[in-house]
Amino acid sequence: MPDKDIQTLIKSLTIKNRTDLARLLEGASSKLDVTDQYGSYLFSQISSFEVFAPIENYYKLKNLDSSDYKIILDSVLDIYPSKEHSPEVVSVRFLIKQEEGEKENLRTKSNIMRFFISYSHNDKAIAGQLKNNLEYFGFEAFLAHEDIKPTEEWQVRILEELDDCEMFLPLLTDKFKQSEWTGQETGIAHGKNKLIIPLKINIDPFGFMGKWQALPLNISDIKITCQEIINIVVLKGDKSKLIYSLIRGFSNSHNFAEANEKAPLLAELSQHITFEQVLEIIRNGFDNDQIYWAHKAKDFIVGLIRNNPDKHPLIIEQLRKDRQKLFNNAVTITQESIKELIGERFGLKL
Repeated sequence: MPDKDIQTLIKSLTIKNRTDLARLLEGASSKLDVTDQYGSYLFSQISSFEVFAPIENYYKLKNLDSSDYKIILDSVLDIYPSKEHSPEVVSVRFLIKQEEGEKENLRTKSNIMRFFISYSHNDKAIAGQLKNNLEYFGFEAFLAHEDIKPTEEWQVRILEELDDCEMFLPLLTDKFKQSEWTGQETGIAHGKNKLIIPLKINIDPFGFMGKWQALPLNISDIKITCQEIINIVVLKGDKSKLIYSLIRGFSNSHNFAEANEKAPLLAELSQHITFEQVLEIIRNGFDNDQIYWAHKAKDFIVGLIRNNPDKHPLIIEQLRKDRQKLFNNAVTITQESIKELIGERFGLKL
């Protein structure tokens, strides 16, 4: 199904006589990334409009000059005008669109840790912020009211999601206790032996949830609560899926601050990271300037490379293959050129 926002953008740019920019959006898809930070309007939320473009257009979009970028941003603001109680779009991000059928390396759905957020519809805003923050770190998070399409049999979908998830997060409020569905979801999660982490907002765990210690939900900074959830998963959950998820979040860092915030989470799990995962971290850091120019993230990757001296030939060859594929044989990529880039980006001589 065509992406409606992208189609609207293409029409808007065409009307503005910028068919050159419109063509760069052909085949793209989009997503509105809403943060938990308030904007300049009452209860507005700082957001970014993410454009997932085919690789041949991605680099052209990424290298647009400031005037062309502003034209696209202004067109996005025509779709999402800034106002109270709404997303406040402040930037457009360009990312590579995954080709249909192409494997996502260590980012396949089966490798990513999935959370089921159980909540009363009265607490939808808090649940949405929790979902956004979990996805920021690389996890998958399911909200029944948000993620179920109107045409789906929602009871079936909920049962499927409860079966697929590793973690069950009930948002404990007075409204949660009054909801018939949250009680049923919790019972099913308990019956399936899911790891349940009750998130306390204003009531304590009750019923058979009483055997689990509640984690206070920091509504003013939900990201802190997510980091505490990660600490619990380290002790009680699947470390393999946890690492895959954190690699995904780290690889998708959009700025230096994100990269520096996420790198230490992986660094703390270094003893559990396989070489395959090490290679994926290096590959993503190699091509993301928001990672290799971020000091903590850069130091983390440098440490991974130095700690695997016997694997340097494999690392170099994999990076060479990645870059050769990127340039589609238009130029010949050599191992020597990769070594030079490693030196430029990470300050290492291999």
